[in-house]
Amino acid sequence: MVGSIVPNIVEDMQLNHNIEYTNKLYFKPESHTTLPFNPPIRQYTKGQIRTAIQRYASMVGYPQNKSQINADIYEITNKTAAQSTPPITSDIQYMIDAEKTKPKITLKTPEELEQEQIEFEALSLLTVENIKEEVLKLFLNNEIAYEDHNLAEIILNVMLSAYTPDPLNLRVKAPSSSGKTYVTMKIASCFPKDDIIILNKASPQSWLYSYGKRIDRDGNEIDESNKPHKATLQECKDKANILWSEVNKELIEEARVGLNHNLEERLKGWEQRIAESYIELDIRNKIIILIEASDAALSVIKPLISHDSLEGIYRTQNNETKKNMNVKFNGYAAFLINDAEKNYGEEIETRFLVVTPTINESKIDRSLRISLNSSSDVLTKKKTAHNKKIISKTIEYIRDIRIDNKIAVIPPFMVEIKNDGNSENDNDIISAFSKKDPRAMRDFNKYLELSRTMGILDIFHTPLVNIDGTWCQLVSVPHLVESKKMFDSTLEATKSRLPANVLNFFKDVIQHNNACSITQLCDVYNKKKTIKTPRSTIRDWVNKLETVGFVEKREDAEDMRETIVLSLIPKNGDLADYGVNAMTDQGQQIYEEFLKTAFDIWWSKYESIISDAEKTPKLLNTDGTSMSCSIEDVKRFVLTGTIDITE
Repeated sequence: MVGSIVPNIVEDMQLNHNIEYTNKLYFKPESHTTLPFNPPIRQYTKGQIRTAIQRYASMVGYPQNKSQINADIYEITNKTAAQSTPPITSDIQYMIDAEKTKPKITLKTPEELEQEQIEFEALSLLTVENIKEEVLKLFLNNEIAYEDHNLAEIILNVMLSAYTPDPLNLRVKAPSSSGKTYVTMKIASCFPKDDIIILNKASPQSWLYSYGKRIDRDGNEIDESNKPHKATLQECKDKANILWSEVNKELIEEARVGLNHNLEERLKGWEQRIAESYIELDIRNKIIILIEASDAALSVIKPLISHDSLEGIYRTQNNETKKNMNVKFNGYAAFLINDAEKNYGEEIETRFLVVTPTINESKIDRSLRISLNSSSDVLTKKKTAHNKKIISKTIEYIRDIRIDNKIAVIPPFMVEIKNDGNSENDNDIISAFSKKDPRAMRDFNKYLELSRTMGILDIFHTPLVNIDGTWCQLVSVPHLVESKKMFDSTLEATKSRLPANVLNFFKDVIQHNNACSITQLCDVYNKKKTIKTPRSTIRDWVNKLETVGFVEKREDAEDMRETIVLSLIPKNGDLADYGVNAMTDQGQQIYEEFLKTAFDIWWSKYESIISDAEKTPKLLNTDGTSMSCSIEDVKRFVLTGTIDITE
């Protein structure tokens, strides 16, 4: 090509080894090589080549004609496409040979080294007994106020329940700025990121589209980006195989006609395929956190929290298009809702355990101190972030082991069932639970699920027994007592559905000042408060207490403007029917005896089954091996929660 500077560009770019000059021309290779020459031109984009031509032309005084530059780009592109490497000279060949014989040293990046360290420390953490206590200790004191440690432990167990066949649902209910979302998100940060789904004031369908797959009636996944549409100019140019800057109306129009052929029919077929499709959502082993969930969002998840079927298809409505759509879900997830004092109705409420953060000046003071230290103590903050990565990797290891080995969790306790119409035994596990409310049956199942989560982290410190071909992890007596204490701590909030500040107001003020007016109750409550609570707020609390049957309101005979509040629960009386309250020392002792009796019944039935099984009880090791356990080891573990095996 007469007057073209292509030979000069190619020679300078491929044979000139002066990196400074190459940078001067703004050539930035997309990959690097240890060889002493620059990568071939074919690694550069057309835009980069254009820039080089323009700069080179200005340097040598070459006229910058647009059509000529386009032709140069085309020639350079074709010329270098067949030229994978630059010419090899003798000095370059010598360096290539030297490079081949040189020992290869692979240097790891800081990120790779950190990941190796995390994996090593996670495996070390797996060998620690009472691993849950160690996990909480690694970050609790630096990030969560002491008053909310019990709340944090409950949230941790509910999230761990995602790795069981029947996960729990939890509602963290409290006024704004009380720390409910803060604690939840801190615990969630310790779990594998792939297992956490966070819906912050999300629309009902947003998470379906974000985490689900659209499947047609033939079972094929639909890529919604492939929806038929009118061809764009760029698509037409690509079809015609012409440069993006080239203008050829005939070729472009020919391509447009071809791309838009039967567009209307294809659109109808697409819409029909979409109408017959469904959204498939696999929520197995997922933790779904809803922040301030709307009624519409709850209507979508309602079938998922019922646990009526492991798989199912249900219909919901898209709020934007107002069209119905089918949703197919697989498995169960652990749902956590963080909200204020909204009432979702009986059908939703009874499917959740309810907890509330502590709300008092002591917690606020401690939280402020934690916030201050977090902003200034850089070393502790960095260490806490590192610890969270270790915990996340540890949980990931445990999750994969449980899933790969299909390990079931069984509370090995049974009671007698009489069918003669007489009352059952009043001295067994069941007598430790309330039976006055129909929802007690659902609450008891929540307790059983909570008990299964207690030993999830202790998979390497728990003997596994083989029952009917399935490896089973048994829940110990100490774990069941711990779960009863945790369950009892949620009963007041679960049954009353009241936040902590309202419950505390009832216990600390109303029960000790019965038959007082709202004004008097307000004065008593604010007596030792630095920031006073207004009378309107106290009146609102009294109305909520009346709704759940804790108080009765009467008109003041002496002052018609006042309302007298009467407590319907005796002074210091329990707000929930615990059966046996395991939070007390006496209750804990009674419940332990019940459990030991129930284990004897279970053991009398399953001891021979475990003994005669082809696979003997075993204890897993972190290296993938295992060691055998005796029947006595298994029994001792269930009763004491400890095991000591030496090979």
